[in-house]
Amino acid sequence: MLIFESLFTPKNNSYGPANYPAEQLLYFDIETTGLSADTSSLYLIGCLYYRDNTWHTIQWFADDYQSEKALLTAFFDFMKDFSVLIHYNGTGFDIPYLQKKCKQHKLSFSFEAIQSLDIYKELTPYKKLLPLPNLKQKTIEGILGIQREDKYDGGQLIQVYVEYIHNKFKKTTGCEDCLSLLLLHNREDLEGLLQASILLLSPELIEKDTQCTEETKEEALRYSLKFPYQLTSTLTLEKGAIELTLPKASSIGTLTLHPFTGELKYFYPNYKDYYYLPIEDTAIHKSVASYVEKEYREKAKACNCYTKHSGVFLPIPPGFSLPEDVPLFRQDYKDKVLWFEIKDDFLNNTLLLLNYLKEALK
Repeated sequence: MLIFESLFTPKNNSYGPANYPAEQLLYFDIETTGLSADTSSLYLIGCLYYRDNTWHTIQWFADDYQSEKALLTAFFDFMKDFSVLIHYNGTGFDIPYLQKKCKQHKLSFSFEAIQSLDIYKELTPYKKLLPLPNLKQKTIEGILGIQREDKYDGGQLIQVYVEYIHNKFKKTTGCEDCLSLLLLHNREDLEGLLQASILLLSPELIEKDTQCTEETKEEALRYSLKFPYQLTSTLTLEKGAIELTLPKASSIGTLTLHPFTGELKYFYPNYKDYYYLPIEDTAIHKSVASYVEKEYREKAKACNCYTKHSGVFLPIPPGFSLPEDVPLFRQDYKDKVLWFEIKDDFLNNTLLLLNYLKEALK
């Protein structure tokens, strides 16, 4: 087994997810000669970590086919000093692969004592929104403007590793060139992983572009956001009444809310206490309905126990809560989207507004 160490300075000043001190984070990536742990070999484990105000990489390389156990032992011993393990689709490949290799070598190492953070899984919910052909790590690196010296993929490097072993066994030239390619690919995977993790950081609201009042609320509400990164092309995401735009080569984006102006329905919670008036298309409480002739009223059902209200509304994102006394509206009884009317007490409540923007952005 060979061990290689180096330093790395990220261009975007990445320090990983903001929820954790950088010193607790361990980025890792593995290289193998195939996808199945039963029929392939583990030949490289690389890690990136933060110490003494600097990012470091360490790589354990199998310079023969008998070094798997040594690689595993070195990696798991090293991992004990960290709290969070960060990877890209490691949940689907790297971690189960290493677990199976440990079982083959009768090693008791596991990942139970460390928190796992899979950047691929974190980005997957947004796959349909992102204008990208796929969520491969190199694709994500591309929109962040990360350029690689390495031109190979993991599959192509299998033959490079075979050539390395062959040249070493035959004691011919070419070992060093093959080794450089293998280490470079893994190291740039780690460096790209660190820089891609900046996508997990939340943008900061820096200013409100429009002063929204009762008179102007029917227009779009726009808010400026400062992102911790820049993209190589303009990104626009839309979902319902919410639009996010991040211009090319700019860290300042715009979150736009498009209110709905019109009529929505407020459904009363206990329809058994109401009558429905078909002609007026509204529900009234039984205490009032006693003054309405019987032929003009009928017992309300859950689907028609409502009153209509005209106004300017915003949808409620999952995770956002309003005060209990704020009425919630729907377009139809079976509609899952809830709306609330925009009023000055919402627009002027900075904490509530920021919470709404945060949940809308999610």
